[in-house]
Amino acid sequence: MIKQVTNVLVFWFTLMFGASVLAAQASPQEVLEKITNEMIVALVKDQDKIQSDPNFIYQLVDTVLVPHVDFEEMSRRVLGVHWRNASEQQRKEFVNEFSQLVVRTYGSAFREYSDQSVNFLDTIQRGGGEYVDSRAQIIQPGKPPVSILFSMIDVDNDWKVYDFSVENISLVSSFRSQFFPIIRQNGIDGLISEIKDKNSSNA
Repeated sequence: MIKQVTNVLVFWFTLMFGASVLAAQASPQEVLEKITNEMIVALVKDQDKIQSDPNFIYQLVDTVLVPHVDFEEMSRRVLGVHWRNASEQQRKEFVNEFSQLVVRTYGSAFREYSDQSVNFLDTIQRGGGEYVDSRAQIIQPGKPPVSILFSMIDVDNDWKVYDFSVENISLVSSFRSQFFPIIRQNGIDGLISEIKDKNSSNA
């Protein structure tokens, strides 16, 4: 699952061409296209650094991607009921460590690419317009298309990604299934400690 989601991240950020000039309230698709354009420009411009410095790609992700992801909303959904039971300090620590884990887990994917393309389909509003799902397909030469769904939230008139699903399997659900057994055994602090260890070892 992680490999497939990783590949989709590469496709998303490296295959959509054409910059969008964003208005004050950009549409979800315009936001996705803007991020894509910024990332592809950076990948082309800094290719030598990406290949020579393993950590440079994470700097690009922090600069281009992270500002357009709502990690607090993502974290809240990953923890589910455990978010409500966590203290404010535990929530802050989890968001900080989890965001680093996501970047580390998928950041290296930007070194890979092999002639795929993205076809955006439509955007469906939910929750009175505060939430949207943007559907797309990854077109792969000689293979069936891969369905992807970007889930976004309106944060102060700025659309941010809080989840994405590949063939109906979401990043949030995948991490939740990994984390819940750890929480049941070691609690929130145990989970945070384990994520810290992974981040420290660059696992």
